[in-house]
Amino acid sequence: MKDGLTLSKREETRLRVLTEVAVGTLGLPEAAQLMGVGQRQAWRLLATLRRDGARGLGHSNRGREPANKVTAEKRERILQLAKTTYAGANRTHLSELLAEHEKIQLSPSTIGRVLSAGGVSAGKRRRRSKHRSRRERFVQEGMLAQVDGSDHAWLEERGPRLVLLGAIDDATGKVLAARFATAESTESYFALAADLIAQHGRPYALYSDKHAVFRSTQPETRAEQLTGKREPTQFGRAMEQLGVQIICANSPQAKGRIERLWGTLQDRLVVELRIAGIDSMEGANGFLEGFLRRFNASFAVSATIEGTAFRSLPDGVSLDAVLCPHHRRRVARDNTVQVDGQLYQLLRGPRGEGYAGLSVTLQLRRNGQPVALRGTDVIAMEALAARPQPAVAIPTPPPAAPAAPRTPHKPPPTHPWKRSLKTRPQLAQNARESKPSDHSY
Repeated sequence: MKDGLTLSKREETRLRVLTEVAVGTLGLPEAAQLMGVGQRQAWRLLATLRRDGARGLGHSNRGREPANKVTAEKRERILQLAKTTYAGANRTHLSELLAEHEKIQLSPSTIGRVLSAGGVSAGKRRRRSKHRSRRERFVQEGMLAQVDGSDHAWLEERGPRLVLLGAIDDATGKVLAARFATAESTESYFALAADLIAQHGRPYALYSDKHAVFRSTQPETRAEQLTGKREPTQFGRAMEQLGVQIICANSPQAKGRIERLWGTLQDRLVVELRIAGIDSMEGANGFLEGFLRRFNASFAVSATIEGTAFRSLPDGVSLDAVLCPHHRRRVARDNTVQVDGQLYQLLRGPRGEGYAGLSVTLQLRRNGQPVALRGTDVIAMEALAARPQPAVAIPTPPPAAPAAPRTPHKPPPTHPWKRSLKTRPQLAQNARESKPSDHSY
């Protein structure tokens, strides 16, 4: 902004959503859900926008250290007491005990964050049963798209077992994009998102399950526990770059629109694929375009508000560069980087410089062409079949000749070891008698 205040991506999304509310094209309940806040908070944000403009959406305390920050000494004290004196107490009880006996006044939620950051269990927490109710559709196409995959014998016994990935609009029930893949993977969802955005634009949000493509299923790292934020997956990172929010449902019933879509397609699409004689994934993907056109004409409904909320790509943004795996690598001393077992040689820079020791981002784009970036600068590189060998070959010594087999010594029959113990003294006497005397002439 002109006054130096920079809005975060979340605040920019809030600004776009609240602008839609201000001009009357979006209702406040839908805006609250897209922003991930309650309706009362949405009213406050809207009032702030009208009073202070876009600057009001940026937090005024950004960059300042909070006055109620829990010091490192107090954190260590709480962790020590939670492990020893007050071991087994839950968050609320521990907060009461610390206030009563240790004069440490902290809320149960703050106590919970301190314990989680220190890797200490906060005890059992009582959870109230959730009340479920019917969720109304969003009012305009493009506000929310539900995405999922269905593993099914789509080709029956004629071909391989495939997974159908799809995206359905929440407001209209229109199937926005679909494609067959061998598995639910990051690459297959990248391809689905590319089809969706190329044909319609960017939705405000995607509604998905808790598959590992959309949210990390690995244990929290120490840094994630301290910051309270999980690192996004490759797909989550791409959606952040595109300004698309990912909302993970807590149950299959929450995203019932696309779950019901699979039931309908498993009845209809399987039969039509059989009639068309499709027996391969390529043929099935080619058949989908005409099928979905007919399907949407029969089952899609009109949204409450006409028009579309889909957004075009920002200037300078390439889908090929965003919708692909990004790997951060440190360049080796021989100016090579390695990803998934493949070695790449970074070529000389414009002024002949090398990149050893620097960090680069390697993009494995869907067209099979990898791209290395140093900031925004593209670095030329080429794939190597194997790690290069030294320029001067080191001579290897010839192999040693195999040793001749050793023949074990076999003593003669007259050897003392061959005789019994009783005859050994007699053998010694015979040996002395047979030995010539030193004084004989």
